[in-house]
Amino acid sequence: MRFALEYEVGWDQIEMAIAKRIAWDDAQPEDFRFEAEYLWPSGKGFRGVAIAEVGSVASLNALITHYGPTLEMRAHPASDVLSSIEQLRDESAHHE
Repeated sequence: MRFALEYEVGWDQIEMAIAKRIAWDDAQPEDFRFEAEYLWPSGKGFRGVAIAEVGSVASLNALITHYGPTLEMRAHPASDVLSSIEQLRDESAHHE
């Protein structure tokens, strides 16, 4: 399963967020993998987005609990655009 993760971290939590990200490499479940991670400064600290491939919801929950209240995170099930288009075509064909 692929998820798009949006997050925000305030200046008051930045050091803790850095420490937790470094620690995650050793703590992450075997079926969890970041495909991409990007961040940018915002007025309140930093905002970011990551794409993660996970084998189970438990692995996604492990990430969320690992960070705890250090940052605000939203997870969205995601798919690449071409696969989504194909899935929509298949579903619409079943409804005709």
